[in-house]
Amino acid sequence: MRALVDLRLEDARALLAVSVQSKQPQRRNGAVYLGGYAVECALKARICADRRTRTLEAQYFTHDLERLAQATTASLALAGDLSLRRRFVRIISTWDVSLRYTARHWDAAEVERFLTMVKDLTQWLFASWSQPKP
Repeated sequence: MRALVDLRLEDARALLAVSVQSKQPQRRNGAVYLGGYAVECALKARICADRRTRTLEAQYFTHDLERLAQATTASLALAGDLSLRRRFVRIISTWDVSLRYTARHWDAAEVERFLTMVKDLTQWLFASWSQPKP
């Protein structure tokens, strides 16, 4: 699952780079969407790891990042780390599944900051647990 999360983040960075090179700011919305999707995937992977299963329970078939985070064993640590919590709050206040249906024009620096927060959070989520062996 880590590879999938990293791939989605690489996709987001590629879209950001293309948008800057081609001067197409409308493509940055996709970069933000993919970044948030990477967080969603990481949280769902964490839920599965916490429960020692490869199958996500139906109750977690949601795009609500806050709800997913609360379902992990990392929720207390996330709440207790003020810096990390602030970044998570910024992520959840920026990202929503409805970004799929919008065409907001983002500033490149704003997208870069968002993707950096996503990378920090996903790395923390994976570093704070060991994935079950196949």
